[in-house]
Amino acid sequence: MQLFDRFYEYNQKYQLIQKEDRILLALSGGKDSVCLLFLLLELQQKFPFTLAAFHLDHMIRGAESKRDADFCAKLCKNMKLDIFLQRADVPAFCKKHKLGLEEGARRERYRILGEIAEANGFSKIATAHTASDQAETVLFRIIRGSGIRGAAGIPLRRGRMIRPLLFFQEREVLQYLRNRHLEFIEDSSNFDINFSRNRIRKKILPEMQKINPAAEDSLFRFSLL
Repeated sequence: MQLFDRFYEYNQKYQLIQKEDRILLALSGGKDSVCLLFLLLELQQKFPFTLAAFHLDHMIRGAESKRDADFCAKLCKNMKLDIFLQRADVPAFCKKHKLGLEEGARRERYRILGEIAEANGFSKIATAHTASDQAETVLFRIIRGSGIRGAAGIPLRRGRMIRPLLFFQEREVLQYLRNRHLEFIEDSSNFDINFSRNRIRKKILPEMQKINPAAEDSLFRFSLL
């Protein structure tokens, strides 16, 4: 079964997106959010709903951040899609509130996403978290000492937030993009193992997969318990 067919089935089962919804997509320009964008555009052919994109420049990576914003703006223009482009001085926010960059960026991103959605009448916000992200989140929370409830990971929906890609793994996303010759950008900070989630992705998960090649699948199933 093609990825879109499964995407459509999961959407129908969990009613994440419904007719006449107004969806705001968090678009970074990376593989996951680009994949979700095109899946949502395909879904629009099944039933009508409004779709727009949001991109935040975190002011962390200089010229690369501008490249990301320009890529997202051009992509949305080509797709005839409205996009909300915003900037936030995340380093200054983190310094003021004594937060790490990962946590500070996440807080500011969700805060501004919520404000844009509220001000413009969007009923739902779609983020491109995948099963691979879920596995990393479960490990991250276990390592930090979360209980069973905390280790449940990223919810499929919470309030107006939905994660339509949560049942799909990174390899499936990449295959979808390759099959359609779709371009995406790579955030250089994804390779910095000083960030906890990157260390889990690059160091810890590969070691677990030497013991159990399906470790990522197992962690995802654990998150559903």
